[in-house]
Formats: sequence, structure tokens, C-alpha cells
Amino acid sequence: MENITQEHQCYDIYVSWKNGQTAKQIHQELRVTEGPNALSECIIYWWVETFKDGDESIERWPPLRISLQSCHSKKDCKSGGTGK
Repeated sequence: MENITQEHQCYDIYVSWKNGQTAKQIHQELRVTEGPNALSECIIYWWVETFKDGDESIERWPPLRISLQSCHSKKDCKSGGTGK
């Protein structure tokens, strides 16, 4: 069931991004609708940056280092935790 929830959230991220919401706004909404199952803010930033770069496929997932890290800043999220 968790994979279904994550896939559903990816669609939500894409639609919300297309409607002009920021990654932070999307994360706040997902926390309300998905509760503790919401994707992390870092994953959402990764998706938004991926979409902005022209890759609008939700078939692939972020690198594991992004999935496992805690998000300390927007810069960390965008760079996959490298701070670049």
C-alpha cells in the first residue's frame, strides 16, 4: 500500500506544481492529506526541480541519498544533501 500512496503523492506533486504551487506549499498540503505517510520535503523539492528541468515523468524515483536524508535547508534538498 505504501508504494501506491507514494505514486499517488507524485501525481499530486506534479499537478500542484503545474498549478503554480511551491515545494513548501505542496509539502504542507501532503502533510495534511497523508499525515505521517507524506513524502519528505527533500523528495518534494527534488521532484519540483526535476519537473522544472523538463523531465515531467514520474516513473523514476529520487536517488536514495535524498530519500533517506533529513531536510535541513532548501539548498540541501535541491543538491541531494551535498550542499552544492
